[in-house]
Amino acid sequence: MELSYKLHELSAKKNLSLEECLKKFNITKSQFYAIKKVLDFDPFIKNSVLQIVGPIKSDILNKILELLLLKESSTSAQSKIKLYMNKSLTELKSLLTELENNPPKEKNIFEFKKKGCVTFFKINEILSDEDYLEIEAFIKKLLNR
Repeated sequence: MELSYKLHELSAKKNLSLEECLKKFNITKSQFYAIKKVLDFDPFIKNSVLQIVGPIKSDILNKILELLLLKESSTSAQSKIKLYMNKSLTELKSLLTELENNPPKEKNIFEFKKKGCVTFFKINEILSDEDYLEIEAFIKKLLNR
């Protein structure tokens, strides 16, 4: 966090070029950008993950967390991140790509198509898989009458 703040100060306020910052701290470009982004990370990543896995892996974990938080509670998403911390960088990158291409299905929004019309139905509660399937079957049954 401290290094991120210093890099941010040097590059933004003292108008040091990227190359000068890289030389001063003896880091690569990818490390520079990852460290500089630390200030914008989710507090969970900043406080619990960053010190353990470093800035580059934390950057990917932060992106994964953002995608998970769209569909899950914060405690559930954070527990998954704790499990993902042990994965390699390539495994995390592939997981991120998979999540970006196939985002998790929201368990409270139903979409039904009938005669060219699309109907969305949303429940303002997080449903279990069993409840979701039960409600989905019930609504399909109603629509097929």
